[in-house]
Amino acid sequence: MNLRVLGCGGGEQSGRRLTSFLLNGCVLLDAGAATGALLLEEQARIRAVLLSHSHLDHVVGLAFLADNLAVNSHQPPVPIFSIPEVLDILREHLFNDLLWPDFTRLPSRDRPVFQLSPLQQGAEASVEGLAVTAIPVDHTLPAVGYLIRDQKSAILYTGDTGPTEKLWAVARECQDLKAVIVETSFPDRLEKLAKQSGHLTPGMLKTELAKLSREVPVLITHLKPPFVVEIQKEIAAAKGNLVLLEDGQQYSF
Repeated sequence: MNLRVLGCGGGEQSGRRLTSFLLNGCVLLDAGAATGALLLEEQARIRAVLLSHSHLDHVVGLAFLADNLAVNSHQPPVPIFSIPEVLDILREHLFNDLLWPDFTRLPSRDRPVFQLSPLQQGAEASVEGLAVTAIPVDHTLPAVGYLIRDQKSAILYTGDTGPTEKLWAVARECQDLKAVIVETSFPDRLEKLAKQSGHLTPGMLKTELAKLSREVPVLITHLKPPFVVEIQKEIAAAKGNLVLLEDGQQYSF
């Protein structure tokens, strides 16, 4: 499995893109940087999207991706996979012909750019050769993380989450787990804000990783731009196999 970091910021500034990853060159895992990091020909190769939740920093790239893909009338609709609650929010608040054109019906009802495809929590689904399981996490609105596997390995993606349980329970049972991609949005001094907003700090991350009960590489994402230096220092002082992701990196599992 190949993972390309399109963006790993918990906010946007010059040189830091919003959260988005590309799996095997054709599956978007969240879509904050879906267009800002990809050439047009790379965007045209996208065959599926996995969304963890509906917050703007994870979905905004869908709007501009739709614009770019709409000219490819020969391409079948790209399925956007997530739990029904997330897809309902997209339908009502993004693709509604008010905030943005409804690209689930454009350029035509028979061949739209996107197709909203619901996932059942806890049930494995096949997405472009990957086995994908949506797992509930604790955020401020309906959200999931994902266990994603191919024939050789598995990775765990938390999306945005505060302290949670089910995700780690699933991870403990996964024998071929090769990496965990986990958010850490705020420094330890802002633990109260992190809990209120459904996020983690380095100290809270340590507690969460203890629930995994095993050593795997931990790839840290979603740092809020005003606190990057603070979080980097706190992660550097922590023990364990912790790696701070950077835009443009690639990993093979």
